[in-house]
Amino acid sequence: MNPFTRPSLTEPGTTQVTLGQRARGGARAELVDVVAMLVLLGTGVVAFGPVFADVSGYVAAGGGVLAGAAVAVLGAWRRWSVFGVAAATLAAFVVLGGPLALPSTTIGGVVPTPETVNRLLVLTYQAWRDLLTVSVPASSFTGPAVVPYLSGLVCAVLALSLALRARRHLWALAPTAVLLLVGILWGTKSAPAAALQGAVFCVAALAWAGWRTALQQHRDNAHLLMNRRTNTGAQRQRLLAAAAILVVAAGASVGLGGGMVSAADRYVLRDDVVPPLDLRTYASPLTKYRYYERDQKEDTLLTVTGLPEGSRLRLATLDGYDGHVYSVDAASAQFRRVGDRIGVDPPAGARTVGIEIDDYSGYWIPGGGDLGGVDFSGPRADSLAASLYYNADSGTLLSPAGVWGGETYDVTIVPDAAPSDDELAEDSIATQTGEASVEVPDAIAGITSEFAEAGESQIDQLRKLESKFQETGFYSNEGKVSASGHYDGRLTQLFSGARMIGDDEQYATSMALMVRQLGYPARVVLGFYPEKATTASRLELTGNDAHVWVEVPFEKAGWVVFDPTPDRDKTPDTKVPKPDEVPQPQVLPPPVPPEEPVDPPEDRTDDSSTTKKDDEETSIPEGVKIAGYVIGGAGLLVSPFLAIALLKKRRRLRRRLTGRTADRISGGWDEVVDTARDLGVVAPARVTRQESARDLAETFPSAGPVAVAERMDAHVFGQGEPSSKDVEAMWRQVDELRSGMARSMHPVRRLRAAVSPKSLLSGRRKRSTP
Repeated sequence: MNPFTRPSLTEPGTTQVTLGQRARGGARAELVDVVAMLVLLGTGVVAFGPVFADVSGYVAAGGGVLAGAAVAVLGAWRRWSVFGVAAATLAAFVVLGGPLALPSTTIGGVVPTPETVNRLLVLTYQAWRDLLTVSVPASSFTGPAVVPYLSGLVCAVLALSLALRARRHLWALAPTAVLLLVGILWGTKSAPAAALQGAVFCVAALAWAGWRTALQQHRDNAHLLMNRRTNTGAQRQRLLAAAAILVVAAGASVGLGGGMVSAADRYVLRDDVVPPLDLRTYASPLTKYRYYERDQKEDTLLTVTGLPEGSRLRLATLDGYDGHVYSVDAASAQFRRVGDRIGVDPPAGARTVGIEIDDYSGYWIPGGGDLGGVDFSGPRADSLAASLYYNADSGTLLSPAGVWGGETYDVTIVPDAAPSDDELAEDSIATQTGEASVEVPDAIAGITSEFAEAGESQIDQLRKLESKFQETGFYSNEGKVSASGHYDGRLTQLFSGARMIGDDEQYATSMALMVRQLGYPARVVLGFYPEKATTASRLELTGNDAHVWVEVPFEKAGWVVFDPTPDRDKTPDTKVPKPDEVPQPQVLPPPVPPEEPVDPPEDRTDDSSTTKKDDEETSIPEGVKIAGYVIGGAGLLVSPFLAIALLKKRRRLRRRLTGRTADRISGGWDEVVDTARDLGVVAPARVTRQESARDLAETFPSAGPVAVAERMDAHVFGQGEPSSKDVEAMWRQVDELRSGMARSMHPVRRLRAAVSPKSLLSGRRKRSTP
């Protein structure tokens, strides 16, 4: 009989299965496992596409899946331990993380740098938050791509390792489902391929699970050979049953993905995550209006190129008032981090406006509105883009990095529409706009009914209110400077005298509060536009071009602009007839507070000195940085193996130095057995020392394990207790035996044995049987 064939049964028609055929069948089965896992993981890769809006999400997730699959297949082929697979996964993460997830930090988009390694280690936990808090598309930022890359790498390693090496093979479906779930939860509500993803995943999972289960049962019953007719009939029945299951699963998946779950019902984590931006850190820009208007009146704050004629350049939109200052209401603000693109598709009718910062400084970035993107240039471009926040509802830009002069950038902006009053007369005010908190002072609440006359329409009523301020108010000038601020006491003072004297800050705030008192939404906007209309393509905007106005939302037209401030040439010194008496409020006004001092310009000396100090403190030589990264990375890679070596050394010292002298000698044989186990030779359990030694002598004949075992038995079972010198002499022989065992192996195997955890993880912890 051929030794490579299985014995045939006595019945006619049976088949003979050779070992070669079984090996080829096993290889085909493993190939099917790999292909099935890649198909299932591919559905998770597709889920990362919409949130990045370009190929970067597919590259990061798909590259991670392929890298993880390579590690798992190589580990299964070479029979690596868990620690070996983990070390290979860590190495792949560091080496391939740069080109796949952080290409901007590499050399030529391929070679990792110390910055690449440093950012990869930090982003392993930080990128999960970043991907949820940045605005779509995430490809505008450096860092969020680590999430699909790391998820694909780890899930692929787990899925293919379980499919190729675990007996409970169905556990391999769990990591593939996790990758798909991460792609959904960390994605967006927009998922065009959701139905196809669900159908492919369900069909592939059911098909592979059914085929793998049948294969496992066939292997378990391999000793029973069935005749061809029975085998063919059973296969036909299994195929028909599998086809029916696939049809039902596909129909259910398509129905669930395409019809039952809409984009509005799709749940993603970013819906519940609030960006970590504390608006209380940033003072309201309206508090600096008087400084722009008077102290920087002739200074060029901004240089703007391409601003459409009649348009206004926004700085900040303010919708909350607490009696002291108008600011961005924290409850209504939805600031999100953005990059160079805001949204996936640029808004219709958008135009590019170039902005150069001159004497302006602050955290509120000029150029807000309905934006499609912000493109910074210059040495601080990366830091400004990485820290830029945008509120789409109010069109306000903010950067914690701030602009201090010299920065340049382009904004893609949609010019504000200017509907006529006839069109607005057929429109109505949108009352469901935000829930900003506003406290209307008593002085304004009591006089609103006299200022706001009834009109034929809502726009007519608002225009009359606007005209009332323009006609009865005066603008403060150099000779008659009114108090600054817009707190409730200053607004009360505005209406208490015989004349209203103020500037944009007081008039715009007062009208907005009166509109709120009437029950309509209103907000205050600070921005820039030239006093006289011009068609010049390049504008130098000074502090004199800073203005504050009011906006009220209409259902069709959106936010409509109102300018309640009187003409600037209408000052108290102008020879005009005495205006009508301003109606007095119905409540007794509080005492007039002392005038607040004019806000001085921000002193940037400390900032520059701090920056210089920080630069000096961080000026570490590049060679030292590279050496630190290399040493840190090497230490991280070898730390698991160093921990194993330390645990073995601790176990060896405990066996050699603790317990009775006879136990310490017996502990030497335990050390020999564990050394053999790490070298790949397992001695039979529950045998005597000399029986174990004879088994080891078959693999290590030149090391002399039998002689060492006999001497140990003589000490342990001899007359009296062995002395400490006997223990030391016996352990010297144990060391010589272990060295001889290691020398008989290949150097690579000796190195693997030194860091192998087999003896530490083994359940055998008893000392040798005497």
